[in-house]
Amino acid sequence: ARHYLKKPDQAELLRIKFPDAPAVLWGALNELAYRRRASRGARLTTLNIEITNRCNLRCSYCPVNRSLTRPKTDLPFELFEEVLARSPTVRTLLPFQWGEPLLHPRAIDMVELATRRGIRTYLTTNGTRLDRELRGRLLRSGLTRLTVSIDGDDATHFATRGTELAPIRENVLALKRERDALGAALRIDVSM
Repeated sequence: ARHYLKKPDQAELLRIKFPDAPAVLWGALNELAYRRRASRGARLTTLNIEITNRCNLRCSYCPVNRSLTRPKTDLPFELFEEVLARSPTVRTLLPFQWGEPLLHPRAIDMVELATRRGIRTYLTTNGTRLDRELRGRLLRSGLTRLTVSIDGDDATHFATRGTELAPIRENVLALKRERDALGAALRIDVSM
């Protein structure tokens, strides 16, 4: 991060994306292919798949429930399975893009499938669905990292997202306590 990117603040991001020597090697080979303007990389190592474009919030800056005109839908589980089967070199999965991934009825099943295939999974959520049952399923799923996205203090969060921050905060703290009690490896962070 310091020498190559000239951005020491990106060190944690690089540790997440390249957690072991093979990931570093394939990342370096992909970077070399990019720098040489190759038509393809050395190896597909990361997939970012939008599993749903539905969301339960109406954030002021997000097009999902404001200007996104394509139909609201969930990715069929069978198609998700096929994508993973056709991507044997993938080691990192981000099953989100637009929308709230935990609205997908089989989001946890998708994480479990990826985990069984040795794929690290990183999920970003608005945190509104983190009830006790879902927290337990997440902790047992093999999810590598959960990022909860919020917007500032209570007033700012409500003004921006139209939902209270306090219940989200309580659910994140409960998830942390439950993770620690189980000794689960799930990393939890908050993004603002």
